[in-house]
Amino acid sequence: MKLNFHFFITIIFCFSFFLGTAQNNLFFKLNTSRNSKQNKKDTVYSFDYKKLSTALNNTKGLNTLSKKEKNIIYFPNANGTLERFKITELSVMQNAMQKKYTAIKSYVGYGIDTPSNYLRFSLSPNKGFSGVLLASDHSVFYQPNTHLKNSFSILHSPSDEMLLPFSCKTSVKNNNLKQKGILKKNSSQKRVFTLALSVTGEYSSFHGNSLADVNAALVASLTNINAVFERDFNVSFVLAENNDAIIYLDEETDPYSDFSSEYGEELQQNLDEVIGDSNYDLGHLLSAVGIEGNANCIGCICESGKKGSAYSSSNTPTGFYFDFSLLAHEIGHQLGANHTWTAGGNEGTKVQVEPGSGSTIMGYSGLGKSSNIQLANDAYFHGISIEQIKNTLNNTSCGTTNVLNNNSNTTNTRTDLLLPIGTPFKLSALPNNQNKQTYCWEQINDNGAKTVYPNPDLKDPDAVLFRSYPPTTNSVRYFPNLTDLRFGLNSTQWEKIPNVSRSANFRLTTRENIPLEAVTTFDDIKITFDDAYGPFKIINFAEDNITIAKGSSQTIKWQVNNTNKLLGAEQLNLLLSTNGGISYDIVIAKNIPNNGAYTFNIPNITSSECRFMLEASNNNFFAINKKTIAINVALFSNCTNYESEQNLDLQIFNEDQILPFIVTHTITVPESIIISDINIGVNIAHPNIGDLKITIKSPKGTEITLKTRNSCSIEKNLITVFDDESIAFNCLKSGSNIRQKSLNDALSTFNNEDAKGDWTIELTDIGLENYAVLNSWFIELCKKEEKNVIFKDDVFKDFVVFPNPNSGNFSIKAKALHSYKKLNIDLFNINGQLIYSKYLPEVTFLNENISILRLKPGVYFLRITDSNNSYSKKIIIN
Repeated sequence: MKLNFHFFITIIFCFSFFLGTAQNNLFFKLNTSRNSKQNKKDTVYSFDYKKLSTALNNTKGLNTLSKKEKNIIYFPNANGTLERFKITELSVMQNAMQKKYTAIKSYVGYGIDTPSNYLRFSLSPNKGFSGVLLASDHSVFYQPNTHLKNSFSILHSPSDEMLLPFSCKTSVKNNNLKQKGILKKNSSQKRVFTLALSVTGEYSSFHGNSLADVNAALVASLTNINAVFERDFNVSFVLAENNDAIIYLDEETDPYSDFSSEYGEELQQNLDEVIGDSNYDLGHLLSAVGIEGNANCIGCICESGKKGSAYSSSNTPTGFYFDFSLLAHEIGHQLGANHTWTAGGNEGTKVQVEPGSGSTIMGYSGLGKSSNIQLANDAYFHGISIEQIKNTLNNTSCGTTNVLNNNSNTTNTRTDLLLPIGTPFKLSALPNNQNKQTYCWEQINDNGAKTVYPNPDLKDPDAVLFRSYPPTTNSVRYFPNLTDLRFGLNSTQWEKIPNVSRSANFRLTTRENIPLEAVTTFDDIKITFDDAYGPFKIINFAEDNITIAKGSSQTIKWQVNNTNKLLGAEQLNLLLSTNGGISYDIVIAKNIPNNGAYTFNIPNITSSECRFMLEASNNNFFAINKKTIAINVALFSNCTNYESEQNLDLQIFNEDQILPFIVTHTITVPESIIISDINIGVNIAHPNIGDLKITIKSPKGTEITLKTRNSCSIEKNLITVFDDESIAFNCLKSGSNIRQKSLNDALSTFNNEDAKGDWTIELTDIGLENYAVLNSWFIELCKKEEKNVIFKDDVFKDFVVFPNPNSGNFSIKAKALHSYKKLNIDLFNINGQLIYSKYLPEVTFLNENISILRLKPGVYFLRITDSNNSYSKKIIIN
């Protein structure tokens, strides 16, 4: 018996181990052809539907995430890494409806490896797997792949539909808000609202024309948007009990007209008659005719006669764009939020706090043409929108509520700040040591949309200066973003540091990303920028190609400009970045005097991507040096251009005047080169670049879009170099011949391909009378190589002058690198008279060209002097 008992236990253990580890083998990354337009940028995964369904059945009916009722499943994140999540079923259908459609399920997941990650997804045999993973580093959108059964794509870039003209027709005249004072925290309740979600026959036709198909589509969209409403407000929506009664499969017999202007009144009447006023809290219509939306009332949730008059329509009513830029946007209006963008003119709401088209759900991302910050809304609400919706919800009585156990406190921030002008700064909070939190710092000034593009020279205290960025687990935000600051202060279009005295208000929104128990809290501060102080900036280490020796003694210099008189800025910290200025993780010195210069020893590291940062020890401003420097290595960049003819004169129109006009041109790369860095330069004469689309196709067939139609507007000409390692594209500088990022796809998509063969540029124009011309274009292939260097103190002993003899034009070159030094170059005649002198303040490579006019023929002596020695060489002028 004893032996049998152990055998039985062993069998149970092995079986349990198999079940536990099986949850890690549910999704498989596919090596899809990069020729496929569907898959050129997005990662595709397949899954075994039966295995996934079986794994998820263990969570049936739990509706909780307690430790006793957890099921752990691995899901792919943005980087392709499998992450663990506790999964529970959390239906968006009420009980009777869920029993009717047992195969259509919704789930929620809590991150184990990254507790701040929030997962929401749905699964059905009709629409497959779809969902959203709201993550700190990069959110993930799982969209069913229509080309492969039981597969989905991880969406990394917006679809072309995002750039079609969309209109939100919600008017501020229909504002039903009753504004109260700002609440620092969500109420301690979980709210569930009943949503009557009707559809037109056109919507049903798009999704398959059966009740099961349409319900699967509704559940997929509702599950996706619930992720954001649950995280930002702890609000969930569930379909009305009799929602099937308002799903219409035939466009000829549905109760809705062909004109969207009549949708609101028709929907309201239909919902009250079919569902009943008391049986729903919010009503919405989904259509597939045109791309527009209208809530028809702002803040009318729960209000009879108004709560059911909203609609969202798209020619492709599914996926990320439809769910977050249309449906979530219009429901945001219904819950009390106004537009946050400034490019649409003054709406008089006092919440237009985002520059340009905005980037949050209540903005207009991708639809502002020249004022686009980006091409699609990010999946979160601005802090100002959260405030509006909180105020609305706290004055409603419909829906169901549950008391929360989460008693999280407001995050601590410092008091109001006084900062120097013309100086980057950071805002930080003291986390409460819960790794479930994410933080979002945002400016909250509104000046009636008078400022669309941030301007550092405006004194208006309400002019917008900074865009919003998605929530992150880092409680510190740098202004501007460190990635952009590398290219120079105020180089980016959507973040500007004031050069004048003014003030600005900021809000920290802290999200506790706990499924079913989410809490959102606020803290506001005011910053005063005073021109009596600053700019504070580093003035050396400002040249290209600087290489210094580890362990060497260096002096960093900066402009103080009274900043040492600011509280907490009497002393500074010196930090070092080894990743090009993305982060500064090495502390060289702390609490050094803020007096303009400091001498220190370089740490014992080797890197070609270094930057210095000086930050106030107990204040919020800082500065970085202008250029990347190398420590103990030299970074060599070898670039080769493959160019078209300079006067190509390729006209972008046709004699038949049939739109769109499409022209192509090819450049052949003859060598076999594995791509690690590729840039594309274009010179296009065009009167209205908003009409222009540009794509590039590699010899392998990979195609990317550099610019789509409706990105930019009436700007003239496009003369630029598209380069991933540069600033974001600025439509207002389209003809400036500067390096800018692609407006759409990253050029790194081509990395690791062989460049040999034909490269094709395709230009598409939709303007009938543009008469545009492609003057020229080129492909730039670069290869960067690091080489270790040996530093010598006596490097000038054998310096070279060439040519020698010469006519007064010659070069001086040392044979090796030396430690960072100051040099004097002097030329004397045979009588010892000083004829020429040049001072080199800070050099690493000695490779200097000298040109001296009208020198008499004869013998001269050239002397090089560094801090320790002098070296001379005879030269002959002929």
